[in-house]
Amino acid sequence: MDQNPFTPLKYNDLDILMYYNYSDINTNDTSLKNIINSEKYLNIYLIGFSLGVGVLGYLLNDELSKKVKKVIAINGTLEPIDDKKGIPKQIFENTIKFWNAENKINFIKRMCRDQATFNKYKSNLPERSLSDEKKELTNLYDVLTDNNVKIENYFDTVIISGNDRIFPAKNQNAYWTGKAKIIKYDKTPHFIFYNWDNWEDILKDVTENR
Repeated sequence: MDQNPFTPLKYNDLDILMYYNYSDINTNDTSLKNIINSEKYLNIYLIGFSLGVGVLGYLLNDELSKKVKKVIAINGTLEPIDDKKGIPKQIFENTIKFWNAENKINFIKRMCRDQATFNKYKSNLPERSLSDEKKELTNLYDVLTDNNVKIENYFDTVIISGNDRIFPAKNQNAYWTGKAKIIKYDKTPHFIFYNWDNWEDILKDVTENR
């Protein structure tokens, strides 16, 4: 992705910093540390979405996690390529192998699930090339399946979509049960963000008792 699909969300009094394109995960490492360690922001919320949950678990450490208000996972796990706790491995491998324009549209349809969400997403498509996306998926696969890579759990709140056709909800539940507070949306798709009008509503959902 890039920032485009998220443009319908208002941000009002918040500053939003979005990381995307993980063709080289480590290029985001220094920037994230600098933001968290800066004195400009008193309240920092980190949100990992989809494979970004695994990336955030890779980039964070004990020192950085203590300086943020909340770390939130949305429709992802820290074992993101796994038959029982993430995206089934064969499906992920086939996604990379057969990534083309037609399959990309099919992927977006599965990600959005309903027609209204798909139409809204299609009006705000990422400006990424197929080759760029395939490179990113390949790199993420290599990093997130490497047993020598350390991925830690700093998440305190998790949002799970019941109609997720990318990260199966049962796999998310299997991973997160007992590890973090779980908030469930029974009828929402993998790309859940159009369920909210603004970023403040997301934070409100994860900070209020439900």
